[in-house]
Amino acid sequence: NFVSSTVAAIIILPVVASVGKSVGRANLMIIASALMDSAAMALPVSSFPNANSFAVQRSITVIDPDAEGGEGKGQKESVPILNVQDYMITGGIVTVIAQIETVTFGYFLLLMFS
Repeated sequence: NFVSSTVAAIIILPVVASVGKSVGRANLMIIASALMDSAAMALPVSSFPNANSFAVQRSITVIDPDAEGGEGKGQKESVPILNVQDYMITGGIVTVIAQIETVTFGYFLLLMFS
């Protein structure tokens, strides 16, 4: 998942619709694909909320002991609160769970209502 879920849906859904139409299950495949596109959140660029939370930073003061004036002078720096690894761990787990739910329980629900 290297693009946002909206871009992935724009690119993937026409292909999925074409394949679904050829096998006679267009609605089923489109709905399953839309569910999976919205559940993909393993990277900061995956969704708008992920991008917003990735942009949040906190200010820290870094003290330079070699600065002039005896005691170290502090410089303020901004560091991100969340790292890419945070998204990979939690987003990866959520994506796998959503995929399992879509393939099992979601598939049977879609069959019942389509």
